[in-house]
Order: sequence, then structure tokens, then C-alpha cells
Amino acid sequence: MMNFRQIPPTISSIEQIFIHPMEAKKLSNGITLYFLNQGDQDISRIDLIIEAGKWQQSKPLVSSFTNLMLKEGAGNLSGNEIAEKLDYCGAWLQLSDGYHFSYLTVYTLNKFFKEIFDILILIFREPIFPEEAFNALRKRHKQQFLIDNDKVQYIATKKFTEKLFGENHPYGKTAKPEDFKNISKDDLKDFHQKYYRSSNISMILSGKIDEKMLQYTELSLQDYLPINLSTNIHQENISVIPPIQGHRRLLNPKQDAIQKGKRK
Repeated sequence: MMNFRQIPPTISSIEQIFIHPMEAKKLSNGITLYFLNQGDQDISRIDLIIEAGKWQQSKPLVSSFTNLMLKEGAGNLSGNEIAEKLDYCGAWLQLSDGYHFSYLTVYTLNKFFKEIFDILILIFREPIFPEEAFNALRKRHKQQFLIDNDKVQYIATKKFTEKLFGENHPYGKTAKPEDFKNISKDDLKDFHQKYYRSSNISMILSGKIDEKMLQYTELSLQDYLPINLSTNIHQENISVIPPIQGHRRLLNPKQDAIQKGKRK
């Protein structure tokens, strides 16, 4: 029998790559709705994108804590009730934030699309930021921060960004233990009121999307999120180009650090 492992595979040039086009609509309240109808399964994904990340926050941790607290209660629903409704519908909610944007992402079965979409809009519009949940979140994340802050990889990444951009630049500024004490629930409320508004968001709807789902999305966005222009959003003009600061090599000794060696 011929050993095919000794015969290299044939190399062929890629003739064409087809990327399904995404469509977009600008709604009357200023929100841009992108939608991609592609897939065979009756499932969909909704992404709500808010221009509210670390770049916009006035204190460390504010953008991430605001985002994470959305699922802890909104409108007349507690955090447990929101979790139970998502679980009953087989939906999965993911909350995340970056330097410039925060994201609310939910995956759902199409038969529960309306119910899940309404919950998503509710937690975006009417979070209640319960005190007990906020304190628990702050305590949990501080514990994880202290654990991570003892890891060589975390320390190296932190020192690298601080050196590259400067400690006062949004890209170089990192959290410190005292920041967990200095942040308050009011900071989150103020950040939400300032940035979580119709003039500051866009939405992506993808999956097996039918016309009824698209119409419901458009009408709901326009009914639940009327024109809400911000007059107090001010973006400080900060350059994203890293400044040249002193020496190019930085040594940060750590006692008892474990360094992985190369395998022989």
C-alpha cells in the first residue's frame, strides 16, 4: 500500500472568496441597523454596539462595571428573573467592553426572538444597578485582579502598555487596587446616562433572519429608543500615536517568578 504521507498535497490558487454582503438601514432615530441573512438553522444573533469604552471613562473600571451590571436588574425585572427568562428561552447573553466600545450580544432561537429582543432593549435602557450586586461584583473582580496582578504575563503586559503610551493615556492607563474602592454606583449611573443613548449606538442582526424579525427590530428600536441626541458628550482630543518615552528597554524584577524555559 502506498504511503500517502510521503506525497505532498497539491497546491492550488484560490480563485474566488465569496463574502455574503451585509445590508444596512439608517432609522429615523439615528440608529444604523446592519443585518446579515445567512444560515440554515432557526437561530440569530443580536449585537448592540455602544460607543462607550475605556476611552470615554473618567475613572478606571467604570465602562466595564457599567456594562457588566446591566444584567443584574432592569425595569421591573431582577437579575435572577432576567437570567431565568434567558435560560427558559435557551438564549445566551454576553457583555463585554473594549477601549472604544461596549457590546451587548445575545444568541437566541428565532421562535423566542421577540421576547429576547425586548429583554435586550430593557437592560440597555433601564438598568437599576442594585447595590448588593454592585458590591459583590466589585469584590469578585478585585480578588481576580489581585490574583492576576501576581502573574508574570499580566505584569509584563501592564508595564508594556504603560511604557508605550504613558500612564495617563487611555491605552496605557491600568487599574490599581485603590480604584476598586474609589468607584461608586453613581459613577456607573452617570456613565450610562451619558453614553447609553440612541445617538451613540448601532445594531447588527445576523443569522436566519426573516422579514417579520427585521420589521419587529426596526419598529422596536424606533419605539423603545426615540431620538435621544446627546449635548454633553465631549471627547478629549487624545492622540492614539504612542509617544517616545526614554529608554526602549524596561526591566521589572519579580521575586520568585516562574519563567518557562524552552523544550529540548
